[in-house]
Amino acid sequence: MNVFHYKLSYFCIFFVLIISICFFSFINISEKAVSAAASGSSDCDPNIIYFKQDVLPLLQSNCAKSGCHNEESQKHGVILTSYENLIRTVEIENENDDDNRFDDRDDDRDDDRDDDRDDDRDDDRDDDRDDDRGRNKNRDNDNFKNFLRANGSQGDRYKNKLEKMLRRNKMPPAPNKKLTQEQKEVIYKWIDQGMQNNSCEISTSDCVSDNMVFESDIKPIIEENCVGCHSGAKPKMGYDFSNPEKFREVALTGDVYLAITHSEGVTAMPFKGDKLSDCDIKKIKSWIDDGAVLK
Repeated sequence: MNVFHYKLSYFCIFFVLIISICFFSFINISEKAVSAAASGSSDCDPNIIYFKQDVLPLLQSNCAKSGCHNEESQKHGVILTSYENLIRTVEIENENDDDNRFDDRDDDRDDDRDDDRDDDRDDDRDDDRDDDRGRNKNRDNDNFKNFLRANGSQGDRYKNKLEKMLRRNKMPPAPNKKLTQEQKEVIYKWIDQGMQNNSCEISTSDCVSDNMVFESDIKPIIEENCVGCHSGAKPKMGYDFSNPEKFREVALTGDVYLAITHSEGVTAMPFKGDKLSDCDIKKIKSWIDDGAVLK
C-alpha cells in the first residue's frame, strides 16, 4: 500500500512539473509574440508584390475614380476600390465566353463614341487624331496578340481582363495619364503570383525617414498614390503633382501633411482610398521639415 502511495505521489509531482513547464513556456512564447507585435517588426519579402501596399494604391489613384471604376460609376460593371470588388467584378476571360464585363467590343464602341464627340469639336484636327488612334489601337491589339503567341500555353493566364487592358494600353483612357511600365509590371507580377489579398507593412521602427531624397524617396509615393488624380489636363483641385514644383509648393503650405494624416477640417487623401502607411507619412513629414528640397 505504501509503495502504491509513493508511486502515486511521484506521478503527481511529475505531472505538476510537466504542466508547469508547458504553462511557462506558453507564457514566454506569448510575451515574445506580443513584444514583436508591439514593436511592429515585419519580414516583408522584397520579391513579393503585396496587394494592399503595392497594387491597391495604383488602382485607387488611377482607376477607381468618378466616371470610371469606383462604386458609383462602375464602368463596364468593374469596381476597383478594394480586393473584394476587384475579384468579384474583374472576370477571367474564357475562349467561348462572349459576355464579358470588360468586352473588347464595348471598348471599341466607346472609343468610336469618343471619336464622334471629338469630330463635332474640330473635324480637321480630330480626323488626324482618329487616324493616330486607329493606328495605335491596331498596334496595341497586334502587340497583345503577339505577346499571347510568344507565351504559348501560358497565354491563358493573360486572359485576366485587368492585365489585358493594361497590356493593350487601353486603361486608363485619355485624357488620363497612363500607368508607367514600372507600375504595370507591379500589377502583372501580382497577378502572376496568384492575385492574393496579401499585406505587409514596414514597421515604424524599421522605417528610415532621415535625409529624404525627393527623387528616390518621395516621388515614388506621389506617383503611386497621388498623380493618378492630380495630373493631366484637368487635375483635381488644380494641383498637378506630376510637376514636382507644384507638389513642393502645396506641401510647404502644410496642406499635404494635413490631408495624408486625415486631419479634421481637410479632405482626407488619397481621396476615398486607404490612408498612407505610417512609414510613408513619416518620410513625407521629414522631407517637408527639411525644407522640401527637390534635388
